[in-house]
Amino acid sequence: MSCLANPSNLPGTLPDEALSEANRTKLLSDEAYALKSQGRLEDALEPQSMVHQRTREAGDWNNFCRSCENLVSMLTPLGRWAEAEGVSREAVSVANSIGDKEERWQRTTTALAYLGHTLHGRGYLKQAATAYKLAEIVQAEAHHHPKLYSIYGYNYAQLMLEQACQETGWREVLERRHTSLDIAVKLNHALSQALDHGTIGLARAALGEPDTVLALDLAVTTMQRAGTIIHLPAMHLARAHYQRSLHNLPAAWADFEAAQTIARRSNMRTYLAECALLGGNLFLDEARVPEAAAHYANAARLILEDGYGRRLTELHLLYARLLHAQRDPTALQALADAQARIHDAGQWYFWRELRAVANEIAAPDPGECPTRGNEI
Repeated sequence: MSCLANPSNLPGTLPDEALSEANRTKLLSDEAYALKSQGRLEDALEPQSMVHQRTREAGDWNNFCRSCENLVSMLTPLGRWAEAEGVSREAVSVANSIGDKEERWQRTTTALAYLGHTLHGRGYLKQAATAYKLAEIVQAEAHHHPKLYSIYGYNYAQLMLEQACQETGWREVLERRHTSLDIAVKLNHALSQALDHGTIGLARAALGEPDTVLALDLAVTTMQRAGTIIHLPAMHLARAHYQRSLHNLPAAWADFEAAQTIARRSNMRTYLAECALLGGNLFLDEARVPEAAAHYANAARLILEDGYGRRLTELHLLYARLLHAQRDPTALQALADAQARIHDAGQWYFWRELRAVANEIAAPDPGECPTRGNEI
C-alpha cells in the first residue's frame, strides 16, 4: 500500500489514527483515481476495494454506489466481467436507500447503466437492454435529459448497434449520439466528445455514409486530448476495423499496434482479446495462416477465461475463416456456430459479416437478416 493509503507514512503528517474515517476513505479514493488515470488498473483495485468496503460498513450508500461505479470501470477492462456484474448488482440493490433525491436518481441511473454494460460484456444482450431501458426511465422521470449520454450512453450505443441489422436501428444510434455530442460540447467534456465521435463513426460505417474516417479520427485525437487511457484502445480499434473494411491494411495494423501497446501496458485483457480477434483477421487477410492461428488461440483463451461472451460470435467467425484457410471442412460447423450465436444473443449487427464469411468459405448464403423489417 502506498503512502496515500497510509498517510502516516508521509513526513510531517498526522498519525493515521488522528484522521477521521471519512478522510482516510477519501485518501484511498484519491489514490485509486490517480493510479487509474495512469492506466495502473491492477494497482488501483486495492485502494478502490477498500473504499468499497469502508463505505458499505459505514452505510454511506451514496459513496458506496460511487465506489461501485469506479470499481466496475476498472474491472471491465481487466476482463473481470462476472465480478463487475456482481458489483453493479450491489449498487442497484442499495441505490434506492440514498436519502438525497438528486443523488438517488443519479446513482440509480448509473448503477443500472453499469449493470447493462456488464451484462452486455458477458453476452446477455437482452438482459442488458432491459437494464439500460430502466436507466433511461429513471433518468427521464427525474426531468433531466431522457437519453443516456457520456460513458453510459456510449456503452448503450454499442449494444444498440449490435442489436440492429438495418438502417433504422443504426440511424437511431447516430441521432442519439449527435444529441449527446451537443451536450458534451456545451459541457466542454473531452472524454464524452471522444466517445460520441467514436459511436458516430461506427454508426456511419454501418450505414455506409461518408465522413466515417473523419469521425473516427476525431474519436482518437479527442480521446488523446482527454488523456483517458482506459478508453483509448477502443477508439483505435474502432478505426482499425473500419480501415480493414476499406482494405487499408497498413492503417488497420497501425491502429492495432497502438491499441495493443496500451492494453499490454495495463494488462487490459478485454482489449487484448479484441486485439487478438482483429489481428487474427488481419493475418488471414494477408494469408499468414500460422500467425492467424496464434492470434485465434490467444483470443479464444482470453474470451473463455474471462467470460467475455460479447465476443463469441466474432470468435466463431474468425475460427471459420481460419479452418477454411487450413483446408479443414469443419469450417462449415464453425460458421453454423456463429449463426446460432447471433440468433441466441440477438447480435444481428454481425449478420453481414456472417454472409461475407460464408461467401469466402464457399458456404450457402444465410440470406437476409431474419429481423429485417421487425428490428428491436
